[in-house]
Amino acid sequence: MSKPRNLVLPLAALAVLSALAAADGIYLMRVHIDYVTGVDTVAGACYQYAEHGCSVTAGRFGSLLGIPVAAIGFAGALATLACAAMALRNAGQRRDPLRSLLFLLASFSVLASAVMATFSVIEGSFCPFCVAWYGINAALFAAAWFVRDEVDSPLEMLDDALGNASFVALGVFGVALAGAVLWHHGALDAQQAEQDADVAEHAPQIAATVLEKNETFEKGPVDVLTMRDNPTKTYGGATQTEADVVIVEFGDFQCPFCKKLWTGLEEYLETTDRSIRVHFAHYPLNEACNPGINDLHPYACQAAVASVCAAKQDEFWAYGDVVFANQEDLERGDLVDYAGQAGLDVDAFTTCLDDPKSMAQVRYDIGLGTKADLTGTPTFFVNGYPVVGAFPPPVLDEIIRQILEYDAES
Repeated sequence: MSKPRNLVLPLAALAVLSALAAADGIYLMRVHIDYVTGVDTVAGACYQYAEHGCSVTAGRFGSLLGIPVAAIGFAGALATLACAAMALRNAGQRRDPLRSLLFLLASFSVLASAVMATFSVIEGSFCPFCVAWYGINAALFAAAWFVRDEVDSPLEMLDDALGNASFVALGVFGVALAGAVLWHHGALDAQQAEQDADVAEHAPQIAATVLEKNETFEKGPVDVLTMRDNPTKTYGGATQTEADVVIVEFGDFQCPFCKKLWTGLEEYLETTDRSIRVHFAHYPLNEACNPGINDLHPYACQAAVASVCAAKQDEFWAYGDVVFANQEDLERGDLVDYAGQAGLDVDAFTTCLDDPKSMAQVRYDIGLGTKADLTGTPTFFVNGYPVVGAFPPPVLDEIIRQILEYDAES
């Protein structure tokens, strides 16, 4: 009878790799929190190596059913670590169902890495910490392949893997995932509260820094923003022809920061007593209707057209709320469903989607953005002065105040 294989080192390697994957998951959860709150506590490291930062973990592919994918990866890594630790105790045994389970878990990890790597290709951004996760999972798979028991068939291995040992993995995964989600929500709420308090206290300084960074006053007001059938709303006694403040908001319905500006501006407008008129203009970062642009958002053009059709039924703002709330799902069928949710005539809406005049409005807005030297979204203009970015209400108020003050003195 042959001697049992010495599996201590490869099983120890599996444990170490699992611990590294769990640590990477914790970091990526912190990145997700930074992305949501707009605060850079750890996410800056991603931007040093990737132009768009960790746009997969933190962007439109960053959650599954409302759960951060980093939390799922963390829980899977801990489950693998627990199984590797138990398998180490049985390293001298000729056969151990835990080793089959480790191979199954490592296979799932590699599959998940392949899916996320595909998303990285789609987004055109490779964050080093996501790439590290892909590499760790590939190494996990190699080690699990080495330690797996030799069985007569894949079904026999699956039978081993799904035995009593699987309940341990499922239990660890469930507890770890629940704990990770609770921690994520708690840390997110705490960081958001701290950020809100800090922003309220330092809004004048933040606004001044934003305007300086944007070179808003150096560029001066633009005079090319001629609105044509653009969605418009007024506040504080403003009319279609008279307003102390005119804001032109260029947006992309698939852009996460455009969503932040949309909601932040809405919150601000509900609390201010300024006379303000707001216009919305489309600038999709999608080559389908915006040639030459960095093609970041493949559904942005059709979402823009859909919102034009909603505007024809005087429901642009309500429709925009629904679209931004569901900006991870913007295929044609989704956009039609959202029309029903917003109370539109769905038949008329669907007919409008195929009307060339609807795309013509989007292209007109893109032309305005090009004339105004837009470099990305979100960009908004306050009485013609350009500002790039999304900001909470206290900072928006200060940006507007400082622009009005500068304009009055010019």
